[in-house]
Amino acid sequence: IKTVKSNNDVASIYELITRFGKRVCDEREKKPDLLVIDGGKGQLNSALRAVRILNLAIPTIGLAKRLEEIYIPNMKMPIALSPRSTALQLLRAIRDEAHRFAITFQKKRRKLT
Repeated sequence: IKTVKSNNDVASIYELITRFGKRVCDEREKKPDLLVIDGGKGQLNSALRAVRILNLAIPTIGLAKRLEEIYIPNMKMPIALSPRSTALQLLRAIRDEAHRFAITFQKKRRKLT
């Protein structure tokens, strides 16, 4: 995150999706089949705003951590899957891997400074 100075998930997600989306538009990144946002309605709406501004047609969902509900654009209520659902297990694994990757990157970066 380069422009967000405070601990602001919503602004950070907007910055990240905007930068990633520009690389997709410039064909430096492959367009994903799905964006899974780590967070609920606020984080999802921030990502959707960036996707819309860049005119990208990428399905985007949010996975809220506390109750592990799935937020889908234009749906008032989130989806609550069974904890044993293979779909929820896959989404959790994706989220957990993204967290592991980010934490490892941050630790390496701190060691270099």
